[in-house]
Amino acid sequence: MEALSEVKILDPACGSGAFPMGVLHKIIALLKKLDKGAVWWKAKQVEKAAKVLDSKYLNDFKEKIENSNSDYARKLGVIQHSIYGVDIQPIAAEISKLRSFLSLIIDENIDDKADNRGIEPLPNLEFKFVTANTLIGLDEGKKEGMMAFDFGETTDLQNQLQQLRNTYLQASPQEKENLKQQFEKLQTQIYKNELKAGGQNKRAQQLAAWKPFSNESSAWFDPDWMFGVEKFDVVIGNPPYVQLREVKKELIDIYKKCKYHKDAEGGRLNLFQYFISLMLDLTKDKMITSFIVQNSLMAEETTKNIRKILLNKNKIITIDSFPERDNPKKRVFEGVKMSVCVGLVSKNFIKEDYFFDLNIWEEKHMINLHSLRYSKNQLNNFFGESLIFPLALPSQRKILEKVFSVSNKLEYNIFSGEVDMTKYKPFFNENKKDLRIIHGAQILKYYITDKPSQGIVNYININDIKENTRFSHKDNPRIVMQRITGVDSNIRLIMNLINDKYLCANSTNYIPEQ
Repeated sequence: MEALSEVKILDPACGSGAFPMGVLHKIIALLKKLDKGAVWWKAKQVEKAAKVLDSKYLNDFKEKIENSNSDYARKLGVIQHSIYGVDIQPIAAEISKLRSFLSLIIDENIDDKADNRGIEPLPNLEFKFVTANTLIGLDEGKKEGMMAFDFGETTDLQNQLQQLRNTYLQASPQEKENLKQQFEKLQTQIYKNELKAGGQNKRAQQLAAWKPFSNESSAWFDPDWMFGVEKFDVVIGNPPYVQLREVKKELIDIYKKCKYHKDAEGGRLNLFQYFISLMLDLTKDKMITSFIVQNSLMAEETTKNIRKILLNKNKIITIDSFPERDNPKKRVFEGVKMSVCVGLVSKNFIKEDYFFDLNIWEEKHMINLHSLRYSKNQLNNFFGESLIFPLALPSQRKILEKVFSVSNKLEYNIFSGEVDMTKYKPFFNENKKDLRIIHGAQILKYYITDKPSQGIVNYININDIKENTRFSHKDNPRIVMQRITGVDSNIRLIMNLINDKYLCANSTNYIPEQ
């Protein structure tokens, strides 16, 4: 119970708050078994409040807790002390707050004779769910030649802010407005001092610009400043699966300069790669990071750096893989056919060697299972720089090992298709005299079909599109293959030999003639 009362859990891309609410319900279920009537829990909440609240606030809080029903007291404690969320979309943070409010209000004691039927104002959650760009951090502070003033490094003011946060959560509407004014007064002082100092301190500028009481999204995130928590016991999330090239140009340049870019580098950059590195960074040593991301984490060349970090600098506890399904009812996300995996990792729990289970589930209900067991050294020794986590049964793994033992002695390059199907779509036509574009669904075992299961056959005039060096491969015979096949497919490598009449879409990979 002590551990549950102290645990700090963050979702750094919380969306509408599904994971924080899931955490809330899990903890409540445990507390119901451990502390019937919430006797210990209520006393603990009052004990915590006594450390941060003035006597006026404390007496009101104590009376409220002691007279509340058990689940209300439990939920209020968990929301107040344990769960935190961040999202770049203002509406997402607002919905997360609303879900917290609704979760609490259903457990209020109703008294028809009391004012407002005994229902108290709901807690203020501006310092529990914030709107911010999680991938961009608060500047580290003064550098050589800058003024020494830095609000974020002033212990007394940090302590004031901590007390303000705790007081604000349970403040009445009038008290809330007073605390808000105090906060904004401090920010104004930062801004004025920064102007006097010549406006060179980026950290001070960032702090002065944060608007926690508005719907405005912050361009930076710092857990210590925004939540009063430096590192978390559990960081859990479903980060965005967005290729870097698809975000706004100004953000692309910023992300390439952020501290997580190096870990994500390699091929097609995807934001979920940044988020895995971020989530580990926000987790305490030997504590837990858990994420659900694309299954491409298992073997794609683009996610190789992240795999090395997970395997060698931390300890993988388990990975659960959910292959794509044609039946929406069997998918983890019904509206998304994409394969996903769930990783559970202990941060900085470095061992010379260890084993972990890689589970392949046939559907989201986790009924039919193929469980694989790998060791850190086994994967490093066999795959080396091409480190992968094979989704292969023992019999299939033997074939895979033979392929790797031969392929490591061969000299060849594998490329992704040169035609971006989104970028070049305006130039597609039906003129069969132009170059045909081969996309993944057209490639069947040993032949190209004119009746693909998805999409239609497109053609493109090479003169209509901007030339680049990779278009030179169109003049070479190539082995072309589907870039992604279902993990549950009997045949995983689907290839064909093509000549110089074709271009390849980015839903394919190919090996050109050397």
